[in-house]
Amino acid sequence: MTTEVPPPAGKGIIPVGRTAIESYRFVFINLDRFLALGWAPMMAIVATNAVILAIMGAGPESMEFSLARFVAIKLISLPSYAMYVLFAVRWHRFYLLEERHGVFTEVIAVRNWRFLGYVLLLTLAPGVPNLIFGPSGWPIVLVLYFIFLRFSLVLPSAAVDRPLGLGEAWRNMRGYIVPYFAVFILISIPAGIVSGIVSMVVFSGMSAGGYEVAFERAVVHSGITAIFTFLFTAAGITGLSTFYRHIIGMDAPGKGGPTTVP
Repeated sequence: MTTEVPPPAGKGIIPVGRTAIESYRFVFINLDRFLALGWAPMMAIVATNAVILAIMGAGPESMEFSLARFVAIKLISLPSYAMYVLFAVRWHRFYLLEERHGVFTEVIAVRNWRFLGYVLLLTLAPGVPNLIFGPSGWPIVLVLYFIFLRFSLVLPSAAVDRPLGLGEAWRNMRGYIVPYFAVFILISIPAGIVSGIVSMVVFSGMSAGGYEVAFERAVVHSGITAIFTFLFTAAGITGLSTFYRHIIGMDAPGKGGPTTVP
């Protein structure tokens, strides 16, 4: 399969709809690379979710928020976070540099640790109001997530070993945050629709059967949604990388252009 990476568009307007469509198209025409890089992270997420369900339960009470439950889930999820980072870094490098290393190549590279730090910052910091105010803090959380999106260029820049500072990433996204947010939402819509359909199919008629049935169906649901979640993740990474190439330029990651690694 071909990579078909489009040339950098240069400064100017980024077509929102086309970028979202092309992001998914890039993933589907490179399913071989997606599966090669994603199989282990997807299995890690399914295993992690099974452990969480076994410990926390699969019933309605498992949805109740508590600080202890939140911390426990995050600690259990650390291996899946690590696997996500390996996948994300490799997909950024595949798109931006046409690099074809396996997902476990250079596992302890500095870029992976830097990327993990940025992921934790951008995903966990906006959720702090939930810890302080509980579920009532969700409006603040949504606003913070939108604000933190403006730092998103730190992720592809870290993945290609040309890290940007938070301030530099913020300045470079000036004028692009609304289009990027729109692309992010458009990419999210198919994932949300598929997730909703899968949930209805898997959990239909679950009132009978007790905890064992609930647990089994929750694990099946986790496995199915992991696949679609990673498709969405790969498309999202592609969209973000498109903005990176457009704003920073392809000469930024590697002087001399893309490189292909056997």
